[in-house]
Amino acid sequence: MKKLAIVMMLLFLSACAGRDKMILESRDVQAFEVAEHLTAKSSSITISGLAFHSALAVQEVRTIPEGKALHVYVHLAPAHANSSGSFSSEIVIPATVETIYFGLEKTVIWQRKSPSEAS
Repeated sequence: MKKLAIVMMLLFLSACAGRDKMILESRDVQAFEVAEHLTAKSSSITISGLAFHSALAVQEVRTIPEGKALHVYVHLAPAHANSSGSFSSEIVIPATVETIYFGLEKTVIWQRKSPSEAS
């Protein structure tokens, strides 16, 4: 039985070894929130939530610009004593960005309003 538990654990960890498998998707986030912060000089959003994966913890939140888009990736890693599945991250929105996507599935979490919508 002990050997089976060790084999199962190794299989789980090897399945988590690929970076693509360790990116959080919006459908796997409990209490996912996007708060917009707009001022005359800058724009940002704060994203927060809790990963539904109990054996995984948030390792880092990365943003990657691509043209007029910004991609947000929440990287997960196996949980340990001082880790957590919750995250909260402020993301500065460059003036050239029109859309922000979350995860590999590119879920739209923010879009810049046109001048007519902003009024």
